[in-house]
Amino acid sequence: MYGPEYHNIIRDICENNKIDYRLFDNRCIMLSRNGQKQFIWSRRFPYNTASCSRIIDSKSVCALILDSAGLSVVAHNKLYRSDTEGYANQKESSQKVCEKILNAFGGVVIKPNDSCEGKNVYACFSIKEIEYALFEIFHSKEIIAVSPYIDSDNEYRVFYLQGECLLAYRKIRPYVIGDGSSSLKILISKSNLQKEDTIKHINFNYVPARGERIEIGWKFNLSCGSTLEIVDDNELKKTLFSLTKQAAEVLNAQFVTVDFLENSKDKNLSILEINAGVAMDQFILKHPKGRAIAYSVYEKAVLGLFK
Repeated sequence: MYGPEYHNIIRDICENNKIDYRLFDNRCIMLSRNGQKQFIWSRRFPYNTASCSRIIDSKSVCALILDSAGLSVVAHNKLYRSDTEGYANQKESSQKVCEKILNAFGGVVIKPNDSCEGKNVYACFSIKEIEYALFEIFHSKEIIAVSPYIDSDNEYRVFYLQGECLLAYRKIRPYVIGDGSSSLKILISKSNLQKEDTIKHINFNYVPARGERIEIGWKFNLSCGSTLEIVDDNELKKTLFSLTKQAAEVLNAQFVTVDFLENSKDKNLSILEINAGVAMDQFILKHPKGRAIAYSVYEKAVLGLFK
C-alpha cells in the first residue's frame, strides 16, 4: 500500500530546489521551474517512453525481449481467460500449461500479467492448487502469467537512473522467532501474514525452540511482510549493477527498478521482473534511514528532469 510520505518527499525536494509543486487527484504531480513543466503519474517519472512502459508492464513480453537479448530471465508464459479473444489462439488450456510447468519444475507461480506488490500471486505445487489459483485470478483478470517456481534464498532490487545504479538491497522473507512455547500457528497469527503468502505445507502445530528462526513466507515482497538490508558486498553490487544496466539498455529504460532471483542451487541470478513505477514506500517504512535514502534517489530523478 502507498502512504503519504512519498508526496511529502517530492514536495520537500521541490521546496529545497525552487521547483513549483502541484498535486492533482492525489496521483498526478506537476512540477515546473523556469517555464519548464514535467509530470509524474503516481510513481512513474517521465523518463521511460510509453512503449517502454507498456513492455515492462507485461511480465510475459518483457521476459521474452530480455531472453532474446541473451539475458538470464525467469520465463513468464502469457495465458488468456477462456471467454476472451486471445484464448482462441492459445494452443493449450491454461490448466494444461500450468500442469506441464509443475511436472517439469516441481512448482508453478501464477499471477496477473500486470501484477504488482505480490497481489494475487500464487505458488502452486499440486493440480488442486493450480485450479484454485486460476479460478481466483481469472475472476478479475483476463490475462495471467505463469512461470516455474524457483527455489531461492535471496531476491535483490536495484534502482537504475539513466546509466547509474543508485541503490541495491536484499529482500528477506518473513520469519518468526520461537519462544519455546508457542506454535507456528500462534506466532504467524501475530505476524499479520496472509494465509496464501505462507510457505506451503507448513506444520502449523510445530513449536519452535526459544530463539529458533523459522521462515514462514515464500514471497519476497516488502508489502507481504518481508524485510530488507542494503547490499554492501562490492562484488555482488558490481554484478547486480552490470546486469541491471544490460537489462535497462535492452529495453531503452531510463528510470526503473530491476528484481533478481538468486537460485538456491547454483546461486545464479535471473531477472524476475522490471518495474516502471519506482516505488519506495515500503522501503521508507522498513529501513532506519529509509526516508533519507528515498529522498536522495527521488531528488536525482526530479532534478534530472530539469537539466
